[in-house]
Amino acid sequence: MRAHNYLMISGADYLKDVATGNRCMGSYDILSISSITAVDRHQYLYTTKIIDLKKRADIQVYGNMDLFFFNKTLLTDPTVRVIFDFRKSDDYEFIFEENEVAHIKHLSSIIKNFQLTEDHELCEKFIANVLGHFVMYYKILRERSSAKLEAYIDNKLYKERAHRFFEDVVTYHNVNKNLSFYAQNILVSKRTLSKITKEVFGKSPKCILDNYIVEMAKAYLKQPNIPLKMVSANLGFTETSNFMTFFKKMTKLTPTEFRNRYLLSASGKTIAIFITIELLIS
Repeated sequence: MRAHNYLMISGADYLKDVATGNRCMGSYDILSISSITAVDRHQYLYTTKIIDLKKRADIQVYGNMDLFFFNKTLLTDPTVRVIFDFRKSDDYEFIFEENEVAHIKHLSSIIKNFQLTEDHELCEKFIANVLGHFVMYYKILRERSSAKLEAYIDNKLYKERAHRFFEDVVTYHNVNKNLSFYAQNILVSKRTLSKITKEVFGKSPKCILDNYIVEMAKAYLKQPNIPLKMVSANLGFTETSNFMTFFKKMTKLTPTEFRNRYLLSASGKTIAIFITIELLIS
């Protein structure tokens, strides 16, 4: 499956043959993960993440991604190599018009076609030039994309994604606490998810998720017949001790202290109601 110093496959193909995909993780220097998402009638959000496979942590692959493995030996142009080695970020986000998306897709199709038919050294040199084109293109786009990205922040879809994130928190808070999961669900990067929630809600995604879990925990703890172990399990904690540590960090109270304070307060209110009724009917 390997094509010399480069390989481009879809996330769907990777997931069909994970064993081969994992071998690629150890066979190449760099992995570039890209995705294109429609955000408006004629606009698209293009995201790319550059991963140094020699230093990589866990990598999440989804079917809608394009994966491009390559070795640094393809970066033969000195200018391209300097741009790549001294890049300021590994995460890139651009708002593209339809013609720009068509250009990116065309370059990707060239690479995919050549890796199937490559049979001499000249082909790999051609691919090296295409890769160099990508590197320089990203740099040019990054320098002019800030205005478009700010416009995207104000776009109604930005707010829609923020509310979709919160809906996902409500649905999945007890089964998944990984922010990458929520970002993928609304088709943005973790970095963009953070911008979205801070812009719309004034809080980070983690703060929103943690606060919702705390509110659900309080609702359970107000019911004295539900044991702490069940509260913990209902909220997706594998160990009750982890839930207790989390709850105290968030509220400065242990779950038991919170429950006792609530029950004491509730009983006091009940007594006050009974006294009021007696005074009214006496």
